[in-house]
Amino acid sequence: MSKVKVIATLGPSSESDEVISKLSIYVHEFRINFSHRNEESWLNLVNKVRGYSNLPIIGDLKDPRVRIGYLEKNVEINEGDAIKVKLNHKSNGEYIPIPNREFFETIEVGMKSLLMMVK
Repeated sequence: MSKVKVIATLGPSSESDEVISKLSIYVHEFRINFSHRNEESWLNLVNKVRGYSNLPIIGDLKDPRVRIGYLEKNVEINEGDAIKVKLNHKSNGEYIPIPNREFFETIEVGMKSLLMMVK
């Protein structure tokens, strides 16, 4: 038998405390679309979800963005830190895996990049 995961997308019609508290009983993950709104509203939504559950939160990015690969261990990154990235699908925490070859064909040493992560 295969296992099905239920993912709830949070938006204007589903971001009330009442809806999130009910959804957190039935879903396996929450999804937030980062294509809309701003950082403050995303943080408020993440904090609201965290008030009801510790379920994973997926951040859906608008194109053309690059998604990182799988992190087997947590990586602590502070604002302004230099980080190592590698062309790979997963990492043990020594670097950020980027499974997209085009990223490395486009970026140059010294370029600034924005890395958004949600706990």
